[in-house]
Amino acid sequence: MKSKKWLVAALGVAMLGGASLTSHPVLAEGKPEAAAKDPLKEALSAVADDLKMTPAQRAEALPILEDTVKEAKGIVGSATAPLEKRDKLMALRKSSHDKLASILTPPQLDELEVKRDVIRQQVQAALWGQRGR
Repeated sequence: MKSKKWLVAALGVAMLGGASLTSHPVLAEGKPEAAAKDPLKEALSAVADDLKMTPAQRAEALPILEDTVKEAKGIVGSATAPLEKRDKLMALRKSSHDKLASILTPPQLDELEVKRDVIRQQVQAALWGQRGR
């Protein structure tokens, strides 16, 4: 159960620093079997659409985002203490943000921050909801 909480938090913090998988229409309906072959790429592509990235921006940003999610999963799956995991995830988020900041325009960065705030709230609500059970 704890690893599931960490995975939710890690993906929420790391994946574009805030792109919610529930923003993807197929995943939001709870029908992952109907998703394309790679739901992660589909979700990341949906975020790129939301940010109105150019093809050149997509070509640079999507590998960064994929690597960030992969690293976050590795951190979450490690036998590291929870606080250390949190610190590593925060460092990963900052690194990802810094890389994306060199690619995105200021309005796109603003939209990214809005998305991060939304996902943080979703993760916190999910974690607090599980604690209340």
